[in-house]
Amino acid sequence: KQWYQRRVAITAGELIEMWECSWTRYKVTHEVHNRYVYPTERLFRMTKQQILSGIMAGHIFGAIQCDLRVPDHLKSYFAELPPVFKNTTVKVEDIGDHMTEFLRSTEKTFKPTRYLIGSMFANKILIITPLLIWYVQHGLEVTEIYQIIEYSPKKCFKSFADKVSEDRRGGDCDPALKVVAETSKLIGKFHSILLKLLK
Repeated sequence: KQWYQRRVAITAGELIEMWECSWTRYKVTHEVHNRYVYPTERLFRMTKQQILSGIMAGHIFGAIQCDLRVPDHLKSYFAELPPVFKNTTVKVEDIGDHMTEFLRSTEKTFKPTRYLIGSMFANKILIITPLLIWYVQHGLEVTEIYQIIEYSPKKCFKSFADKVSEDRRGGDCDPALKVVAETSKLIGKFHSILLKLLK
């Protein structure tokens, strides 16, 4: 909670806390910034098949934490470039006979190290739903779903970016708008710096 309060203070915003039932009632009588109604908003529980069907139909957008695997009959198809990329710790047992022999012949050691690797499976991987759609369309199986995080499927800073771009183009066309263009350029840079600080 304190972390959020500090972050909100940095952006000169106001943090308001309320229960979900109060938020639902509040949205009925007040205008809120995001009027997008999430397809699962009124559902308490969903089956794995309901979630996958919603994602594949484009009704659910966001991120999903799940287990994925390439079925046995597709392993030869994906052998050259495994489709699932993940960060994992690679140990000496994982490197194969050729590299083990190389280490032995050169008298080098190998300590466990984290790498980004291509793999035929992933456990509890958090991915965006468009990537999951690609995986399913190419034959990968979702064996377990742990959670979904829904987002409104829109570009949240599009109007801001468009305004900065318009002002800068206006400054290129009309010398009288050069100050406005330079100011928008600075605001755009400040916004990107602020987003990096909030990460």
